[in-house]
Amino acid sequence: MTGLILIKLCRQYVPLAACGALLLLNGCRRGNSEAPAPGSSQEKRSGIGRFFSPETAPGYAWDGQYSKATVNLAIDAAYDRALVVFHAINFKVNENESRRQGATAHIVAANASKTVAQVALESKSATDTEVKVKVGATGDRGGSERILDEIQKGPQPLPAKKKP
Repeated sequence: MTGLILIKLCRQYVPLAACGALLLLNGCRRGNSEAPAPGSSQEKRSGIGRFFSPETAPGYAWDGQYSKATVNLAIDAAYDRALVVFHAINFKVNENESRRQGATAHIVAANASKTVAQVALESKSATDTEVKVKVGATGDRGGSERILDEIQKGPQPLPAKKKP
């Protein structure tokens, strides 16, 4: 019986300890030619610190459910652009749940497979609007960042059809 308990404990904690040791070892400095130059920005970061450095930071903030960015658009233009993006990616806007009031707006849309996307807009100034996007019930980071990309780029013209 104790052997079974020991096996269960090893399965739970050995991978965790191995990950911790790997992070710790990656953070250790080596005294060889691969070491960064003294005073360089690379010298100050090691291990997990490299993932969160400004050079590798993603373009959007992520809080676990929503991707967030500030776009250089007035709130009316950002609202219109979000509607165009939803139409372009085949999401149908739910008019009953979507609203637009003064300095804020909220758009709810769904696609054919019932995946719900939400866009929350808040005016920060006359020319800047904060855009928060959530795709799915728990938040799909990739999907929300694709929608943010499209809102920032603006509507793209359709390719010209070639005549035979």
